[in-house]
Amino acid sequence: MFGNKRKKEDALAVIEEEKTLKARAAEIELRRKIDLHYGRHNFSSNAKYAEFCFYGCFDETFNIEGSYWQGNCDGTELFKIIDSLKIEYNKELIFNTYADEKNQSVEVFHGSLDEQVFAFFDLQKIDTDQNGMFFFGLSCLKTDERLVHEDLLELYRKLDTTSTFTFKYSGGELYNKVFRSYFYFYENVYNENKRQLHHHNLRTQDGEGI
Repeated sequence: MFGNKRKKEDALAVIEEEKTLKARAAEIELRRKIDLHYGRHNFSSNAKYAEFCFYGCFDETFNIEGSYWQGNCDGTELFKIIDSLKIEYNKELIFNTYADEKNQSVEVFHGSLDEQVFAFFDLQKIDTDQNGMFFFGLSCLKTDERLVHEDLLELYRKLDTTSTFTFKYSGGELYNKVFRSYFYFYENVYNENKRQLHHHNLRTQDGEGI
């Protein structure tokens, strides 16, 4: 009797181990799909880049007509900075996503010459936010840092409703969220029906856009 019980326990253990291995394999496959830099271990090349980010009032930043939030911006400043880095963006998509209360996505627009040059628009809406804020991040090459820094600060100083302006070399929060998203954005729980990080203008190995 004890022998049969032991065999049953061993069989159940084997089944559980197989389930664990299958679940692990599925997670690895999902990470390969989501993390643009999956398996990368050498991050020394990140030293070539600089990151900037801050929260700003959406209507004030883009001078939305008829909004309560009117300020000193003409609405073109941020897009001119993005243009200077050869990053193609979809203004209509950004505005429509922000206007859609149910859409909590992040839209990332990658540079045409370098995927690690990108503009990051976090358009999540928070119930307690009475100022209509959005999170903006920008990654550029160090060679462009001085001019980008000056232009962003000029815009930042025009805004009345903002958070702290942050600046970092060598790939920080933005890099991890964009290129190592499974852990740093989705927190190891991916659900395609919930908040998403969308990539735009990425190039495949054969040069095709995705």
